[in-house]
Amino acid sequence: MSHKRWTAWMPALLVAALIFVLSSIPGQDLPTPTIPGLDKLAHGGIYAVLGCAVSLGLHRGAGVATRGRIIALGMVAGAVYGVSDELHQVFTPRRTFEVLDGLADTVGALVGSVGYATWRMGHSDERHTQT
Repeated sequence: MSHKRWTAWMPALLVAALIFVLSSIPGQDLPTPTIPGLDKLAHGGIYAVLGCAVSLGLHRGAGVATRGRIIALGMVAGAVYGVSDELHQVFTPRRTFEVLDGLADTVGALVGSVGYATWRMGHSDERHTQT
């Protein structure tokens, strides 16, 4: 993999590492949200960043050229990582697997992927051949 392609994936790797570190914090060491749903918003937010970063990697690092593919693959990657994150939390003291967290992760990844595809690739579907 070329240096340019490798560096396109660095943001996604860094965000994934941050999520892993945050998921490793025992439950008793986490602040308790005082606003209902704030934790789901936090999940959606960090996974929106991940979805955007994965989309960058797909577009610049893997040569995926169409908005639809970037959006779909970015969402799927976020969903899969979200499920693996929830499974990881099962092994973290006082943390649990929560389906709604996984759903918030997936929605966040979708939002981030759509955001990247819209902002970076423009409003028209690019139909270039993959490199």
